[in-house]
Parts: sequence; structure tokens; C-alpha cells
Amino acid sequence: MTDRPILFQADMVRAILDGRKTMTRRPLRIQPLDVIPMKVPNEWVTLRTRDPEPHGDVIRCRFGGVGDRLWVRETWGALPHFDHVAPRDIPKFAEINYAADGPCPIVTKWRPSIFMPRWASRITLEIVNVRCERVQSMPRDDAFFEGVSPIDPYEIQPDLPAGFPAAFPDYGDPTNFFTADPVMSFASLWDKINAKRGFGWDENPYVWVVEFRKVTE
Repeated sequence: MTDRPILFQADMVRAILDGRKTMTRRPLRIQPLDVIPMKVPNEWVTLRTRDPEPHGDVIRCRFGGVGDRLWVRETWGALPHFDHVAPRDIPKFAEINYAADGPCPIVTKWRPSIFMPRWASRITLEIVNVRCERVQSMPRDDAFFEGVSPIDPYEIQPDLPAGFPAAFPDYGDPTNFFTADPVMSFASLWDKINAKRGFGWDENPYVWVVEFRKVTE
């Protein structure tokens, strides 16, 4: 069993803590032409070319396989007298606060998730399934497992007519929402995180689909 870090934004951290998020999609760093599952769990052949003959490499999910654990890195902060201390030098007895929990008046310096040490992580996940597919292959129900949940559209646009249907957030534009389409809501979240890296929803990249459960320690 291995133990690897994984980054989550604040809204997804809250979804994990609430039990709403049980999977995550992450793009393959090098996009292949195609993927072929092997008989060995958690392994695929990624095709780089088909001309003159198919050629590929065997790859494994960088987040691990079934039974491996992921410790969550999130935006965090210590007390002000540690503001000038490097993250690696903050003592383990220091009080840690988490941006996902909301405003905290005693924190004057929020630290990026990438700099969170293992001891400061409060969430551990166990992988229960891994697969590789294109991001647009996501079924509707998976949008909910990714942490998308309905919102009250009247909080965004109070002048809507009465009886407006359930809506889902537009993560790229807080003044907008999607009606009855959690997949497009997830697509907006996906683009907010990945489009600038060249893995936008419209490019339909191959992704690792990592399903997990929260471990109680």
C-alpha cells in the first residue's frame, strides 16, 4: 500500500467532508491516441502512433491502484507567528486552519495546498477503483459523485419566475448556472482547473477516474 498526496480546491474539500464527492478525474499528463486496458489491474497500453504499426507504452495511474491511499493537500494556514516560517519548519504541534472551512480571523497568511506537509493533512482517502477514459464519457450520475450538487437559482438571479427548476453551479461564472444539467456544471469546474493547462473539456482529454472512500483514522 502506497501513500501519495493529491490536491483539491476548497469547494471539493467541502464536498469530500460532506460525503458528496467520492471520485476525481485527472488528465493524463501525456495524451495518447488511444488507451487499451491490460489484464493486470491498473495498467493500460497508451498508443502513440498507428502508422505504420500501432505502438504504445505501458502506463500505470500516477495516483496508485486499489487499496492505495491519498492524503489531501488543501489551502491551509498556521498562526501568525509562523508566517515567516517555511512550511517544512512549522512544528507539528502548531494549530492548523483550513480555508475550506471558511474565513478565519486568526490566519493572516494562507498557504497554497502544494506546500501542505503530510502531518497537516486532515483527510485520507483509500482508492477503491481506477479506470482510464475520455472526460466527456462521464455519465450523468458521475457528476454528482464528483461533488456537483444542486443550488438555489434564486440566490443568483432573484428575479426568476416562480417555480424555476433545480439548477447547478457554473464554476467559471458565479453569476450563471445550468438547469437540469450537472454534467455541464462539472464541465465548468473542469475547465476552471484544467483548460489553462491545455486539457479543456472541449479537447476531451483522456483522464484517470479515481474512485475513493474517506478513511476514518
